[in-house]
Order: sequence, then C-alpha cells, then structure tokens
Amino acid sequence: NYSSAYTGGPAADGLPAPPSGSLLKLTRWAGYDLLDYWGSHYANMINGTDGTSFEPGSLTNGPTVSVFVDSIFRSVYLTSHNSRTYKGVDLISLELPSELLLDRHHNPDNAAFNMRTTGFIPFPASMGKPIHISLPHFLYANFSAPDVNVTYLQNGPASSYDIRLDVEPISGQLFVANKRLQINTYIKPNVNFPNNTVNTYVPIMYVDENFIIPDNLFDEYRHKVQMPIPVSYTHLTLPTKRIV
Repeated sequence: NYSSAYTGGPAADGLPAPPSGSLLKLTRWAGYDLLDYWGSHYANMINGTDGTSFEPGSLTNGPTVSVFVDSIFRSVYLTSHNSRTYKGVDLISLELPSELLLDRHHNPDNAAFNMRTTGFIPFPASMGKPIHISLPHFLYANFSAPDVNVTYLQNGPASSYDIRLDVEPISGQLFVANKRLQINTYIKPNVNFPNNTVNTYVPIMYVDENFIIPDNLFDEYRHKVQMPIPVSYTHLTLPTKRIV
C-alpha cells in the first residue's frame, strides 16, 4: 500500500482504537510506517495529513499543524499567523515558518535532516543525489554563507514565494493553496575547470503547485455548511382533561 490515512469509524477487530485527533492523518507513506531516510527516530516519523484536508475543527486547537510533504520526504509543521476571506468565507492561512529552514547550528532539530546551510533542505543522503530544495529565489536563505552565490533576486513580497494553505476551519477543507519550491543542485570545483567553479547551489527550476476550490464544491460548502438551515415548527394545542 503506497499510503494510507485514518478516515474514521471503529477500529478493526483486534486493533486498538486510534487516538483522539487522528482523523485524516497519514499512518503510512510509500509502504513506510516509519521512514529510514533521516538521522533520528523523530525525524523519520510520518506526522500529520497530506495537506489536502484536516480534521474538522482541529485548526482552532492551536497555532501549529503537522503536514507530511512527500516532495522533501519529511514532515513539517505549519503555523497560522493570518486569516483571509475568500468569497465571503473566513479562512485560516497556514504558512511554513522560516525557522524550519535554519541550519543545524541555529536549529538543532534540523541536524537529523543534515541541513548545513540555512534555506536549503537536502535530499536524503541515501538517494545519492546532490539535490537541495529551497523556497523560490532562495527565500530565507543565508546569503552570507560562502556557497550561496546569488546574482539575481526577484523583487516582491515574501508571500509571493512562500508556502501557504488557506483552510476553512469548521470543515477542515482546503480552499486555496500555493506550494512553491525551488529545486537546486550543489556543484563543487572540477579538476578540469579549476578556475571557473566554486562550491555553490545552482537553481534548476521552481514550481508552484496551486489549487483553488472548484465552484461546485464551493457552492456545496455554502449551502451545506455556511448557510443557516431553516427550521419549521408547528404550534400544537394539547387537549386537557378536566379533573372534578
């Protein structure tokens, strides 16, 4: 089974009931119950949902929520700092905090992910590929690091290049999403070109996986969740019994 998540209902015979708050959270990914890519048990844990939906009402329980991001082979947490309105519906905006991109010296939790330069998430070493993921245009990267050689940066607010999920908190439904990632390779000096190459991250491309809830699902939400349901009632006059 490639991946699975708890979708509700009673546990199967002989299995313990899932803990409270488990709805829609991944229990397996790519056949793994626990990853073997990273340097600690905690780093290898599969936490949270896949980011497409959340347990109804769960976003009001705290400022952070866990999400498993398959493109970087790890779980991260998103924080809710802002809110926005989409077509009259109040949404909670979940964003990737910049501290998750700090190097292992400034954020010891990132030592297990072998993050040696702020702003760059490496592919697992076991894959043997010099690929590092960053936010577009090296957002939040440490430009003073010797191997971050930037010749051009796009102007614009950080919100144009970060990761954000806008979720309706009552239903847990994702309404708007932008998952922006930049793919970089890491090159080192080559004996054939000793004067032209330095240790540096080289951007290859960046992608913006985006989503807006389709009109038919938005209308269904408006009618079934947001709009009040009219309740009719009938006034009844009950017969009375006279007691002599």
